[in-house]
Amino acid sequence: MTAYKARYLIAPNGVIENGVLTVDDGQISAIGTGDYDIDLGDVVIAPGIVNGHSHAFQRLIRGRTEYVLRDTADDDFWSWRTQMYAAADSLDPAGIEIVSRMTFLEMALTGISTVGEFHYVHHQPGGRPYSDPNELANRVIQAAQDVGIRINLLRVAYHRGGHGRPTSPQQARFTDERIETYLERVAALTEHWQSADRVRVGFAPHSVRAVSGEWLARIAAESERTGQVIHIHACEQRRELAESIAEYGAPPIPVFADLGLLGSRTTLVHGTHLEDRDLDLLARFRPTVCACP
Repeated sequence: MTAYKARYLIAPNGVIENGVLTVDDGQISAIGTGDYDIDLGDVVIAPGIVNGHSHAFQRLIRGRTEYVLRDTADDDFWSWRTQMYAAADSLDPAGIEIVSRMTFLEMALTGISTVGEFHYVHHQPGGRPYSDPNELANRVIQAAQDVGIRINLLRVAYHRGGHGRPTSPQQARFTDERIETYLERVAALTEHWQSADRVRVGFAPHSVRAVSGEWLARIAAESERTGQVIHIHACEQRRELAESIAEYGAPPIPVFADLGLLGSRTTLVHGTHLEDRDLDLLARFRPTVCACP
């Protein structure tokens, strides 16, 4: 057992000046003041930060994505996807694990102790599953284990390129053909890591564009049964809203409510374009919104 003193300690009930944090076998056993073993000096001890929404492999394209042409008034949200697809297609299992470890190490060094990894690169280039369909998800989880941060592997469901559109060849590594296949793979991944203290697995239907209402309803029902969380991109950009209205007659948030997808276990990622009726539904169902500034 070791007690650490710091100039300030951020505790659940406020900031403690000259606070002492006691650690016993890797677990915090006490927070307060008094005797200590090690004086850390003029520092702050703070809880670890949660990164609620990560795409670890996209570290490869950091700083090289969305752009504005000199003679164009507005930027193009979709310009980043060309490089994202190229990065995704370039990585074998070892590469996925290496770039994930690099990303998670940077998180750990800046105070992030838990990550929600929105993982959607599942298959070999061309779309053929690996002999273990969860090969790449396991590699990402192992990278977090090696670094020592907690991870909720949010296994993404991706089935189509939009309402009435198949996926493109660049999306072949992301795609599951059937909802049953997707649910089976989430269940297998959950069972594989169930004894790991720092690992959880959740559901991640990519967006209202990438999966149908049937998929969303099935995932909502399975989340209700298992208690696992749901993360989904929501109202990220205007084309998403237009496609949702064309298919369902409503933007994404009312659609999610009708399909049973909203609730305290659900995180809506981005939420950039919310309307008043959306806010009313959020107040009613109390999901989390991860704004990703």
